[in-house]
Amino acid sequence: MFGGVFCLNPEAALVFMACNGKNSVEAISSKLAGTYDVSIEAAVQDVNDLLGIWDQLGMLQRDDGDPPAKNAVPPSASGIIVR
Repeated sequence: MFGGVFCLNPEAALVFMACNGKNSVEAISSKLAGTYDVSIEAAVQDVNDLLGIWDQLGMLQRDDGDPPAKNAVPPSASGIIVR
């Protein structure tokens, strides 16, 4: 389990708050793109990058309590929550 502290920029904070086990990468990316006026492609890349980093740091878990596979970017944020 992650035991550190992060200071997130507003974009990362939006993604962080959306990791509630109910939003897909596409839904989070769409909100990010609309809020910050970036392309959907860039938003999807950013969301996947953040999820990959947070997964490697052990900051994510499935909503059933099991952590995602180590060093694997979750294919969807659905069912993934921030610890």
